[in-house]
Formats: sequence, C-alpha cells, structure tokens
Amino acid sequence: MGRVNWGVPIAIVDLLRQHGGIRLCIEAGTYRGASTELLAARFDRVITIEASPALATAAERRLSTFSSVQVIHGDSSEVLPSVLAGLEQPALLWLDSHYCGPETYGVDRQCPVIDEIRTIVAAVPEHVVLIDDARLFLEPPPLPLDARQWPSIGEICDAFAGGVSRRYLAVHDDVVLAVPESLRPPLVEWLVQEATQREKAMQLTRMSAIRKTCLRWLGLRRSEQAL
Repeated sequence: MGRVNWGVPIAIVDLLRQHGGIRLCIEAGTYRGASTELLAARFDRVITIEASPALATAAERRLSTFSSVQVIHGDSSEVLPSVLAGLEQPALLWLDSHYCGPETYGVDRQCPVIDEIRTIVAAVPEHVVLIDDARLFLEPPPLPLDARQWPSIGEICDAFAGGVSRRYLAVHDDVVLAVPESLRPPLVEWLVQEATQREKAMQLTRMSAIRKTCLRWLGLRRSEQAL
C-alpha cells in the first residue's frame, strides 16, 4: 500500500485535475476544513458535505472567506444524489466521511462509502473518485471502530464494477484511486515513477545499512587482532 499520509493526496489531485480538465471538487467529510482549504486553492468550485452539526457549523465559519466553497450539512450518502444530479462536467470526489471519534458523525454508520460509490458510478459523466483510509478496507479496522460497519476492499471493487462504465482501481498511500480509463495512462505513469523512486531510495538505505554493518564488523575484528 505504501506510506500513510494524512489528508488529501495533493500530488495525485493535481495530476488528475490537470489531465482531466476537472474544475469541480466534491468532498464527503469536511471535518475541520483543512482539506477543503487545499482543494479550494485548486478548483473553481468545491462542495463539501459534513453530517456532524457542530463540525459543519465550524467549517462554515472557517471557510466563509472562500466564495467558491459551499458547505452542505447532511449525510453524504443521502446528499450526493442531488449534488451529482444534472452535472454536465466530471468532478473529483474525495470520500472521507468516516467515523473517527466522538465528535464525528456516525457511530452507528461508520463508513457509508458503498452507498456513496453506488451513487457515483450510476451518474453521468464519469467522475474521478479518491477514497481515504484504504488501510481500513485492506484488513478489518482496529478497535474502537466496528469492523462490521466497514466494507472490505473486495466489496469496494464490486461496487465500482456495478457502474455504467469501467474504472481503473489502485491503492496508493492509504488512498483508493478509481479513475475513468481515459485517465489511466497518466496515473499509471505517475505511480510507476513514484514506485521506482521509492525502490531506489530503499535500495540505497539497505546498502547503507549493509556498509555500516560491515564497517562495524571490521572494526571489531581489528580490535580483536590488536589484543
């Protein structure tokens, strides 16, 4: 899966936004609005959905200076159909409406991502989808999360497969990526370059560790011979 980087993956967002000519971003799970601010700097318009009344109110205050941002209070799985209805251009969707503690919404509805995906894949045009917390789908999430309320990565793939068109799926740095086939080539190229750079860095780290071990061993041997 790679590293776990908290928050929206800006490098991937920029790549997909540029190659897809995407001007609208829809965020499910505003939380405190930090990701929303990053997205507002990149898109002409951002719609962010937050189910917690307290967090939605706080986000409205924080984001009030961004004229391009609309904060909607509601359950993302219930709000998305009306938000997506009538869109003529593709949007990038950042899905992060996951329960993560007492102040957040959904102790009895911790991960509505399957309902969100079903709404998205039934819509036209084809939207780009990024889902946070991939590690919690690759294996059951830890306590105090309720594993029964979280889908597996297989169930997420099945939900995308039920759409009107095919998408390319990958997992990178704790994010599930689901993009139209037209965006597959630039995304794969970027992922390959990233993987290659990381592999080279790992090899250098291994070689450095081996060198240090050899030097330490030679130093001990010389000390023994001097005795």
